[in-house]
Amino acid sequence: MGDSPLFSVVVVCCNVASYVGEALSSIAGQTFADFECLVVTETSTDGTEQAVAERIGKDPRFRVVNLPRSGSASVPRNYGIQHSRGTYLLYVDGDDWIDPDSLERFAAVFKEHPELDIVVSGSRNYRPRPDGSLELNGAYRQEVKPGAFESGAALLEAARFDRKWNPASYLNVYRRALLADNRLFQPIGRLHQDSEWSYRVFLKAGPVMVVPFDFYNYRLHLSSVTHMSGSKTIYDQAENVKSVCAFFAAGDYPERIRPMLANYFCHDFFHAPFLLRKYSGKLTTERLPREDCRLALVECIGTREQFRAYCRVVLAGRKSQWLFIPLMYLARWRLFYPLCEWICRLWFEHLHSIYYAMKRKGFFGKSGRTA
Repeated sequence: MGDSPLFSVVVVCCNVASYVGEALSSIAGQTFADFECLVVTETSTDGTEQAVAERIGKDPRFRVVNLPRSGSASVPRNYGIQHSRGTYLLYVDGDDWIDPDSLERFAAVFKEHPELDIVVSGSRNYRPRPDGSLELNGAYRQEVKPGAFESGAALLEAARFDRKWNPASYLNVYRRALLADNRLFQPIGRLHQDSEWSYRVFLKAGPVMVVPFDFYNYRLHLSSVTHMSGSKTIYDQAENVKSVCAFFAAGDYPERIRPMLANYFCHDFFHAPFLLRKYSGKLTTERLPREDCRLALVECIGTREQFRAYCRVVLAGRKSQWLFIPLMYLARWRLFYPLCEWICRLWFEHLHSIYYAMKRKGFFGKSGRTA
């Protein structure tokens, strides 16, 4: 491995002592040798730092950096963008692992297509059994045919990312210069920060490719910060709302993306998280506290200018989203919040599917707006 390896693998570690050995072993055992691994640990309470040191030993391919606790994976990932040395960068969470031939397969793709900024792959999900063993719990790939796209924006269009898009950082391999030169850093300390980061990265990317294989193995477990339910989730979402409204207003994206981007923001940032009180991970069924959701809503669209910025986004999207403008306006007051929540739940859980079934059958005529 030279001073500038082909790949930098950034491993994010905090309170993952039980799992990090498997994650690091999956990297140490790669069939492709030209890589470095930057292990970024944040202050832990379960001996994660010691587990990392014991597994790595004196392996020169690994560098360990210990940072203070920040509240999310953003700081370690940003540190990787700034301090790794590889041409391409990929992220691995300390409680997951990758296939042994992952880097070899990606190297073959980049050798054949050196112009690529991002390669998009897939993952498998594993759920723990009562005895501690793991069972496969499905796989995930973006819903678009494998192949090359002229830009990240073109891929987002083809994938109809406003309907179903997994923004997870770990699904992709990135040209490090794309992230560093454009200062595409993740918002510090926020949970679910990938949702706010992923679309920005793809909208800056040149050629990208979707490959027809999975390489990442994602562990579903309740001790993961992604699957913990708590008030921080919704207050971080309020900060995301401020960010996406500012991004939308700045217009630093192709105009043709504007309606789809508005739909994505409505679906992933505005309505369901605040009015359904559910924005935690796949294993969490507990709803977020009602008053926290209301106060977080006030935090991000409580002023006249904030509410106008929110309305500008919604009005650029589907007409079916316009219903939420009065709901979000009224939900800022404690007296009206339960009614707005009930109407929102009625829409998402019952009327939503009926509306789109009728729309597909032509009951509402043709619309030029993005569906």
